[in-house]
Amino acid sequence: MNEGSFHQALAWIAAHPAWTGLFVFVVAFLESLAVVGVLVPGALLMVAFGAAITLDYMAFWPTVAWAVAGAIAGDLLSFWLGYRFKDRLTRCWPLSRHPELLQRGIAFFEKHGGKSVALGRFIGPLRAIIPTVAGMLHMPTHRFLIANVISALAWAPVYLAPGIILGVSLELASEVAGRLAVLFLGTVLALYVLIVLLRFTYRRTLLQLDQLVSRLLTWANRHPLAGRLPVAVIDPDHPETRALSLLALLLLLAMLAFVLLMQHLWGDPGPGSLSQLLASSLEALHNPVADAVAGFFARLSEPLVVSLFVIGLCGWFAAHQRWKAVAHLVASLLLPLLTLGILHGLFNLSTLSPAGAETFPISTVSIAVSVYGFAAIVLGGELKPRWRLSVYSGMLGLVASMVLARLYLGHDWLAYTLSALLLSAVWFALLGIGYRRHTRHVPHRPRHVPAALFFLILATLVTQPFLPKRVQARSLPPVTVFDIDQWHTQGWRQLPQRRDDFRHRNEHPFNLQWAADAASLRRILAQAGWLPAPPSEARRLLQWLNPRADSTALPVLPHVHAGRYEDLRLVRPSQTGELDVIRLWRSRFAVAAKDGPQPLWFGSVSTLTRNRVAGINLLRTRSDFSPALARLRTVLRERIPTGELPMLTVTPQLVLLGPPGKP
Repeated sequence: MNEGSFHQALAWIAAHPAWTGLFVFVVAFLESLAVVGVLVPGALLMVAFGAAITLDYMAFWPTVAWAVAGAIAGDLLSFWLGYRFKDRLTRCWPLSRHPELLQRGIAFFEKHGGKSVALGRFIGPLRAIIPTVAGMLHMPTHRFLIANVISALAWAPVYLAPGIILGVSLELASEVAGRLAVLFLGTVLALYVLIVLLRFTYRRTLLQLDQLVSRLLTWANRHPLAGRLPVAVIDPDHPETRALSLLALLLLLAMLAFVLLMQHLWGDPGPGSLSQLLASSLEALHNPVADAVAGFFARLSEPLVVSLFVIGLCGWFAAHQRWKAVAHLVASLLLPLLTLGILHGLFNLSTLSPAGAETFPISTVSIAVSVYGFAAIVLGGELKPRWRLSVYSGMLGLVASMVLARLYLGHDWLAYTLSALLLSAVWFALLGIGYRRHTRHVPHRPRHVPAALFFLILATLVTQPFLPKRVQARSLPPVTVFDIDQWHTQGWRQLPQRRDDFRHRNEHPFNLQWAADAASLRRILAQAGWLPAPPSEARRLLQWLNPRADSTALPVLPHVHAGRYEDLRLVRPSQTGELDVIRLWRSRFAVAAKDGPQPLWFGSVSTLTRNRVAGINLLRTRSDFSPALARLRTVLRERIPTGELPMLTVTPQLVLLGPPGKP
């Protein structure tokens, strides 16, 4: 679906509330229906409904009412099916293929009794099966109805709440920078998919791991020569050091051969490559907030940070006499660190990193992934089985955020980063298998996990002053000087005409160009009643929740153009109770004047109106910029002499201001 079709769909939703409400009812009904609810992505759709409420496409209370009615109806039908057909349901798909669903529902109902109807509505797969179980076990109808109605009244707002929160976040993000909203959603989606894949793979692999190890040992016994390496790694009765050393050497040689192949055959990815396409797309999404967040996660991959983390964690394990963990953790660092030294000593690797990058991804990413991956294996082994997946998921999220941050900042090419991930994953997996197979008994010590987090945070903070600044400041090109006539005739066309931001690419016109130094500009606007926008401090942010707060009490958030916040932001209350705001960016142009070249600014004057969304006050930019521009022209003519501030209207939507005189 393209952007136009998407907006048409949203407009249809807003124009047909009855049909939209019926759709909400059907979704809630199917979500609560026996068996079918397991297959319907009702929770995801409820989040979408919540976001639509925030964006004013759906009304809150009617949506809640339709959702409650659908949930009650779905549970009632499920209860009747269980009461009517009882055990015959077990012969129907999918219960015939997955009888464990019904068994878990029966066990849950027997444990919690009537409360299970209310509790089960909030528990994943049980939500669609508990009412059926209640009917099969002849729960009194009046008790079921009470639990059904009460739980439905709570369920609808709870499941809409994440979407409402998401919608408010997107509304704030899109007001500041639409690209920030895109990055946020894309990153969350990528992390969610990766973690779901990890959990799925882990559960499936765990069931077959013992069989796989047994088959591998059988094969190794039949082939003594080729089977020495796998036997040494997975057999607790064989020493693993020699085998791991040989495997490390093989991986090192493979990495060197791969680097040589990349350098001599490919070098810098071509303009049409996937790496270049991704790099260009991410560069277009740059904004100050994402730059700061990405800079933090990218620092986690720095060899200095990783080395200090290893030193701290090794000291912790040594204090607990976990010498095997210490040795393997050091090994997880040494192979990629050795590779880093050899690669930088033997080859010119500048062509394998994007322009301006100071590190080589094969080595830098490999160090971080190898260490963090093996640390997750060690820490997971210290926990009870039901908690291990949480540690693995957390570490995967950390590593994925680190890699995505490096790609976003332009430090690495995608193709080479993927190869680094593959090689380092093989190494820490081999180390992890060897460690886990040769560790006889590990007591459950959950305190190792917070200790590892402490050392990671400490390493990041301690190394902060010593790390190079990876987020480069965006410098402006050399200044081009216009004379006044050039600027008034054609020069103004060379400046941006609209805000270059993902969502507002065609919605925020730049209706001001101003030739003046910053001090003069502030002085003139102060005479006209304009003041600098107050900082977004905590006290002012709390006004978002104040139902009686007016526009002047709310924080004025910055806007992003071409990856930069505005350089000047000033506000003035309007007679309508709204807030006019001037946002100006400094350009790469100047205008000749009698006092020398004056910097040329571009930007907009617009109106911010208070908009209450889901109980939160937000300032939203009005789509019509003309009234704010007219008010600015009027107040400047009234308060500023014409000779001090020349004004030229070149189009109905663009005014040129200054400089005070020709050179």
